[in-house]
Amino acid sequence: MQSFGFAHADVTHEVKDRLKQGNKISFRFNDNSIQTAAYLIQHEKGIKVIIDQNVDKKMSFPINLRDQSFLTYLDVTTQRLGLRYEVIDTKTIRVYQ
Repeated sequence: MQSFGFAHADVTHEVKDRLKQGNKISFRFNDNSIQTAAYLIQHEKGIKVIIDQNVDKKMSFPINLRDQSFLTYLDVTTQRLGLRYEVIDTKTIRVYQ
């Protein structure tokens, strides 16, 4: 059981590193939602974002991040929407409430 915990931590670290890699970009949206974040992360980083059914996908907020990574974008988006996320494996993130 402990080794699984360590393996999960390694996968989480690997995915977060992948979200940090690459050029810093700006995220500017009037209506930023978890669906927007999921689409961008999957399209740009190849990591699928699964959103739990009980998450209100219509909630949004304006965002203006300059020169940031996708990890920062995901962190800000989930925090502002009162959501959490976990890394399932090297290619999947789950967003939940």
